Amino acid sequence: MFRLCLFAVCALTLAGCATPPPAPPPADWNTVKEQLQSLQRWQATGRTAITAANDGWTASMEWKQDAAVSQIRLYGPFGAGALRITTDGDSLDIETSRGEKITGDDARAMLEYTLGAALPLRHMRFWLLGVPEPEAPAMAQLDESGRL
Repeated sequence: MFRLCLFAVCALTLAGCATPPPAPPPADWNTVKEQLQSLQRWQATGRTAITAANDGWTASMEWKQDAAVSQIRLYGPFGAGALRITTDGDSLDIETSRGEKITGDDARAMLEYTLGAALPLRHMRFWLLGVPEPEAPAMAQLDESGRL
């Protein structure tokens, strides 16, 4: 029994001294950017904080992307104040937790009034991925390894 315990202690000690494998080199920014820009279907969940003029709030967020169509659901604790936003960059539909549906220019005006600024709906899916919209001008400064 003593030998078994001694062996276990030695094995654990040696395992604790093992060095982890080296981290892979960082990927080239242009490669990463092209991969992210070409994503057609993805989803993200999390929390967001919004500050507009003298008002601010936090919300849980569910974002589903299917090609150019973004479906965004924002909601407070226990689903309170839920808001569903659907856009393809040109059209905009909003549905409130009370079932109210607002579309087109009225939906844009409501969002702009609520947030205090117009949202760049066509580009938001790329912003969320952390890359520029492929057709919009963007400048990036890379280091000698091609990292952003």
